[in-house]
Amino acid sequence: MRALLMRLALVFPLLLALACNRDLQARPPTNTRLYYPTGLAFVPPEDLDAGVGRIYVASSNFDRRFDVGWVTVLDLAQVRTPDGVRSLPPPGVPIAAPPDGGSDQGRPVQFTRFTPDAGPAAIVNIASFAGLATVDLARKRLFIPSRAENDFLAVMDVSTPADGSAPLRCFFSGGTDCTVDSIDMAVEQTPGSFGIPAAPQPYSVTLATDTDEFYVTHLRPASSPAQSLTNLQNFLVRMTQSEIDAARAAFPSAGAYVPPASDFTPIGAGASNSIVVNPGTVPG
Repeated sequence: MRALLMRLALVFPLLLALACNRDLQARPPTNTRLYYPTGLAFVPPEDLDAGVGRIYVASSNFDRRFDVGWVTVLDLAQVRTPDGVRSLPPPGVPIAAPPDGGSDQGRPVQFTRFTPDAGPAAIVNIASFAGLATVDLARKRLFIPSRAENDFLAVMDVSTPADGSAPLRCFFSGGTDCTVDSIDMAVEQTPGSFGIPAAPQPYSVTLATDTDEFYVTHLRPASSPAQSLTNLQNFLVRMTQSEIDAARAAFPSAGAYVPPASDFTPIGAGASNSIVVNPGTVPG
């Protein structure tokens, strides 16, 4: 009996270790599917007569099935109907008739089959719980805030590379893991910090119409001291394209960019959501 108990005592820790090892197995994102998509941005082709364009989709990973969230780039020219026959036409061009000679009248045409751009750069990692996606078409930059453990604003370069690979790279590092170079919007909310200014749970980004400014809103008010839930304050974060250009140049030595306190404007205690910039009116 004692020998049996000793064997069981040895087996139980082994089973426990195996279970823990399974929990720690890597669960990387996949470029073959979208998963709880929450942010989408459309980039038209450079030649409007020679393509349909691309969409960038943020998979938010809401239930933590994967290690991180991610952004997938999809070439709309590769999108097909469920039968794999009809493709998505360019804007203004009618959809081809069904191959069986029938009609689509009175029913929507669904395009459910897609193939992401090939290669590892077809996706980039971002923090989970992605918010709304915003694209700067003039500068070919994509902004996606996330609000999981870290309150990040991921910036991506969506210009077409010279080597013809997928037009999607992390803006600051040039790589495919944007969790290492995203902008931390709530450093002051970390333990031991004063608390404000900060933008916990960043959600929306809006571009100015006549300057290089862009604005970030957040869902949860910041508290002071940090994590105290007292002295609640909400902020509008104003940043500039030239500001992040300088941060990209400094990234190899300075690391991830942290916006200065001067970028944060207090706007009251209540949480914000989205923002609209009206030409000629400066948010404040």
